[in-house]
Formats: sequence, C-alpha cells, structure tokens
Amino acid sequence: MSYTTITGPGRVAQFLWGARQQNTLTFAYPVALDQARFWREPQAGSELEQVNPGQGAWVTTRDFKAAFTARWLGPRDWAAFQAFLDWAVIGGLFSLVPDAVNAPLYVLPGCLLVDPFDKPTPTLEANGLQALDIIIRNPTYDLGLSWR
Repeated sequence: MSYTTITGPGRVAQFLWGARQQNTLTFAYPVALDQARFWREPQAGSELEQVNPGQGAWVTTRDFKAAFTARWLGPRDWAAFQAFLDWAVIGGLFSLVPDAVNAPLYVLPGCLLVDPFDKPTPTLEANGLQALDIIIRNPTYDLGLSWR
C-alpha cells in the first residue's frame, strides 16, 4: 500500500513500513512533518552516580530521537497515518526517508515509534484538519544529521 498526498512546496518526507517496507506514507504539501526536534539520550541500563565532590557515568549506548508534528491530516491522510501507527505501535520497524525528492535513496532503517503508544490524541488545526505529535527513535543513525 502506497499513499501520497498532494505534492507542492516544502520538504517531502516518507515513512517506509510493513514486513518488507512495502508501504509508503508520504508527507508532502499540504500534509507536513513540522516542528522537527532532535536529540540523543542514553539507553536503558545507563547510570549516573553522584559521588562527592563529582559524579561518574556509565553510558551503554545512546538512542537518537526525533519529535515531529504531523500536520494538516485530512480524513484520507488520517486513515493512512492511522494504518502506519497501527504497525509502529506494536514495535514494527520502519524507515525514514528525510528528503524523498532530492535524495530518495537515502533511507534510515530501524526506526521505532516511541510516542504516542496507547493514546494517539489528535488536535485540530484552524482549518479543521488534524495534527498529531510523534516521537521516533533510532539506535544507530543520527536523525538530526539526516534531516539537514
């Protein structure tokens, strides 16, 4: 299943998902992945101990995380996005294509959905379309560097 919204100005990003990455969710004008934020944080098992007068840390590895707001989702867009969420919530891996127009072969595999997990609660845009905040993680690839 491939689903693409109307194309136009701005960044065109994609999520490739499914057992063989056979499904494509494309974010293109007017639908957008907006308000992108990126950071790294230690994975579970890492520890920080405070010892007078300093501190010691044991970092097993770091996860690269990204937060987006999926905006301007109409009824058809929301149905396609919900199918993606159904896959990702159960731990289904997906790939991020940060720039599907200029670099369609640049794909970051192994992404996982962090949030929303059990309560995807969309908000309404001024024009009545829906928006939803999502957080994804990748244990291997720096999502912020790929987005530039």
